[in-house]
Amino acid sequence: MKNIGIYIHIPFCVSKCAYCDFYSLPQERHGDEIREQYVSALIRQFEWAKKKYGELSVSSVFIGGGTPTTLKAEQLVRLITSLKNTFELTCDCEFTVEANPKTFDENKLRTLKLFGVNRLSIGIQSSNENELNLLGRIHSFDDAKKAFELTRKCGFDNVSVDVMYGVPSQTEQSFLSTLKAVTELSPEHISVYGLQLEEGTPLCKNRDKYVFPDENECVSMYSKGISLLSKAGYSRYEISNFAREGKKCRHNLGYWSAREYLGFGTGAYSYFNSQRFYCEENTESFLSAKDFDSLITVEETLSETDKEKEFVMLSLRLTDGFSVKELFERTRNAEFYLDRCKKYIESGFMEIRDGRVFFTEKGFDVSNTVLSEILF
Repeated sequence: MKNIGIYIHIPFCVSKCAYCDFYSLPQERHGDEIREQYVSALIRQFEWAKKKYGELSVSSVFIGGGTPTTLKAEQLVRLITSLKNTFELTCDCEFTVEANPKTFDENKLRTLKLFGVNRLSIGIQSSNENELNLLGRIHSFDDAKKAFELTRKCGFDNVSVDVMYGVPSQTEQSFLSTLKAVTELSPEHISVYGLQLEEGTPLCKNRDKYVFPDENECVSMYSKGISLLSKAGYSRYEISNFAREGKKCRHNLGYWSAREYLGFGTGAYSYFNSQRFYCEENTESFLSAKDFDSLITVEETLSETDKEKEFVMLSLRLTDGFSVKELFERTRNAEFYLDRCKKYIESGFMEIRDGRVFFTEKGFDVSNTVLSEILF
């Protein structure tokens, strides 16, 4: 039986953040009836996928959005129960739900725990109230601290938090202050993302009104952030992700190791049977769909060469890179890739040790440039 990951997209949120370009639907325009219909449509999509792809074993589930915890506890239970009835979740399945600090209470958390959710991902972003307001977040840092404490009270021992740098008016001091405040909460996992100005978002449209940290300031912020997190017991295992021992995100590691996954819901992407495809960002069509084939668009079919390049690229996002042994097993051109890496090893941007090739710290800072030269 093929083993995969599953991603489920819940597009609803209280309000859209100023930087967000994900497909999402603000709460004030989309009431509970639509949420009920959306959950029902997801359940139909599960059944459609089982008929189309057969029996599947699932070792990681990630419910993201939007804000999944804007759904009622009963709706989440209906969704999770259907998922478990349709697919075979492994006994050690990592089951993550994303949450905003202002969208869950004790009842909702205990319900999630009872029905098998064993990991939470909380978007905190900053401990600075001005930065939170500029980002359009609906919570304060005090809200975030209380929400985090509630996750512990409800028995969650695997919690990840998101933090952002490159935010308007952010200084190195305010960023490091955020990281210090977050590490004092002692989550198991921390994701640190650089702000990307996406076309069409309010923050991008109004970018001339703000002062953003420049590239050198962002590099310095991140470098010092890595040091702070390391001293606090968090090891960097991917460009933007840090974890305590044994708490790396299995679901995301699946993406970076080119493992197959199926995405459910509007706008959700999949990688399965050498194809990358997505479900149309059209909630109205999704709600009424019986056969979801008409909503699926195949973005690309990967050739063997594409898959080899993707293996090298995704592996090098990880701090331990790829093993030379696996490179020879998974590619027909291992010598070519090793030869391309050679000059970067000699110049200190990459390293080869214990049979593995990986970026050094200074190499990660220019990884996009190096990867483009290695692969193309």
